[in-house]
Amino acid sequence: EEMTKSQDESINQDSNTQSKESSDSNQVESQVKSVANNSDSNAKYVSEITELKEKYLRLMAEFENFKKRTARERLELITTAGKDVIVSFLDVVDDCDRA
Repeated sequence: EEMTKSQDESINQDSNTQSKESSDSNQVESQVKSVANNSDSNAKYVSEITELKEKYLRLMAEFENFKKRTARERLELITTAGKDVIVSFLDVVDDCDRA
């Protein structure tokens, strides 16, 4: 009778071990699927980040070009405006010299 109890306990332990292993196996499979899904979403995020970095760099380059262009145009406007004033005064000075 004691052997039967010990055999029953052994069978129960084996059964518990098998169900635990099965449960562990299911958990591992679900974790593997989760990691696979995460790597897909991570790849998505990485590509999105790369795209946003490229946009940022283009915008920064465009802004730098804008600053250079406006500085150049401003300098050109100042020198051109000075020329126009001087040319208009030359006419007046010439008229004064003739008189």
